[in-house]
Amino acid sequence: MPAKRTNRTTAVGGGPRKPGRPVGGDAGGRGALLSAARAVFAEKGYESASIKEIVERAGVTPPALYHHFGNKVGIYEAAAADVYDIVIAGFENAIAGKTTLRERFTALIDCSVEMNARDPMLARFIVSAPFVVPRHPELRRLAPQLNRTQRFFAQLVIDTDELAVPTADFVNCANSMLWGLTRLAATVRSPDDYAGAVETLHRLIDNSLFTDPRRRPRLGQQGVRHAG
Repeated sequence: MPAKRTNRTTAVGGGPRKPGRPVGGDAGGRGALLSAARAVFAEKGYESASIKEIVERAGVTPPALYHHFGNKVGIYEAAAADVYDIVIAGFENAIAGKTTLRERFTALIDCSVEMNARDPMLARFIVSAPFVVPRHPELRRLAPQLNRTQRFFAQLVIDTDELAVPTADFVNCANSMLWGLTRLAATVRSPDDYAGAVETLHRLIDNSLFTDPRRRPRLGQQGVRHAG
């Protein structure tokens, strides 16, 4: 009488595993998939990104992605929420213990440098998302995610008396500066270049960006500098 066959599946690495949950079906696999998806979507765009590349980069099997997220739409939605969760959590940590709006705002700028140095894919994903979501009706549920930073700045200035401009103008300006910094972070080759731009923004805020006209050398007719 032939021996009874056992239903065993080979896990990554060659060892047997019990049937049921796919490779990467645990919390660690979910985190690896989110990180991989963030990078692949940032590099390739939503249309060109493939589930195959995401699971290969995450080191899991396709069933793990389907187990956690259902499909490509599901993992893009989860990756977007995860990106904004990381950014908002970083912002909240950055302003903890800061009492003035100036301190908080400059801390947020410094925080953006640290986040970009840790994971440049964050900026690239954020820059692309506002163009991806409107083109794909299946992603329309993500629209509120795209405004989370603006809502964060609006909350930041509630009941403040430190502004010399209307709060709505500050929120729009702050969000515009953050968007510009994010776009810069997504395109510069070196984190040092981004850090240099942020330092220049600090000087603008501190009113130390420009030299004193009284101390600035004057140019003669031939472009020769003369002492003032």
